[in-house]
Amino acid sequence: MSGFSIKGVLFDKDGTLIQFHSFWIPIAEELTDHLLANLKVNEPESGMKRRLLQSIGLSEGKVDSKGILAGGTTADIAEAYLKVLAESGFSAEQTAGLHPWLTDEIYRLTQVHRNQLQPTADLESVLERLENHGLKLGIATADDLESTLFFLNKYGVADRFHFIGTSDRYEKKPSPVMLNEFCELTGLHPSEVAIVGDTLTDMRFAQNSKAGLAIGVLSGTSEEAELAPYAGLILPSIGELIAEDGKAAWHASADREHM
Repeated sequence: MSGFSIKGVLFDKDGTLIQFHSFWIPIAEELTDHLLANLKVNEPESGMKRRLLQSIGLSEGKVDSKGILAGGTTADIAEAYLKVLAESGFSAEQTAGLHPWLTDEIYRLTQVHRNQLQPTADLESVLERLENHGLKLGIATADDLESTLFFLNKYGVADRFHFIGTSDRYEKKPSPVMLNEFCELTGLHPSEVAIVGDTLTDMRFAQNSKAGLAIGVLSGTSEEAELAPYAGLILPSIGELIAEDGKAAWHASADREHM
């Protein structure tokens, strides 16, 4: 197993640092309700809400781990919604400005639902233990910077990260751009970085970036069977990145393999 030279950890955010379902499902539902209200759509008659949510991978309260809600950007949501609206007869003039509206509305709803914005583990403790191992820390998320900082500041951990990569500032995953930026800032080589995430996009991101290790976590939208073929290590959550004996999870795993 790779990992003995790991010197940095680059985290996904939603489903990895943040509990996904309790936060993003209600936001997606309300976001869509507000859009339809603005467009003066009679939702019970149109069935539009169901089609819009399905277009981003949310159906009957279940999230498609390969869908846009699980791993896409605000721009991806806008593109999916615009396609459904166009198919339903809405003109480009009627839907102009959808992307910036979505960006602003998601940030507003993030604030409204701040109490549902819960971490997947004790972030302060996890990040401190990783730092005590001398590791450089970063984030590579599909979310926008404003919403990302709102979460990090809520839990007082923004200054723990050497790099905060968001999809409104960098090319989105699985492009290697965000890992390359992280490496440039920290002086690390991609082979010295572990990428931690809950989706196949994160695993492809690790592969495309030639990262030293891909760590899949089961705290988000994907099952172990989906991640296992592409991850060097699978953990229940980021809370297990440091084992009970104080070793980094990749070292502990390697020790077990050699027993």
